[in-house]
Amino acid sequence: MRNKDRWEAMFLQIVGYLHIYKRRPSKYFTEDLRMVNWLKYNRKLAARGAMPPERMEKYNYLVTLCEKYQRINQNAYVHPDPHKEEKE
Repeated sequence: MRNKDRWEAMFLQIVGYLHIYKRRPSKYFTEDLRMVNWLKYNRKLAARGAMPPERMEKYNYLVTLCEKYQRINQNAYVHPDPHKEEKE
């Protein structure tokens, strides 16, 4: 298997994972670690500008898909109620 084929297979695996589980791979699950490390490595390549242009397009699609499933801190005060201050 060539490097191009392995990259493509991992890309498809992560896209499938995102569509099935509706979340990004977690570094806390051992079965997700390969995907997390692959994403981290490719993030570094993209930042250096060392990624080929055809891969860069697919990687950018993957980044936008990952942003869609970004976790939100459920305990954070996200949506303040503007009417609450008026009542007090």
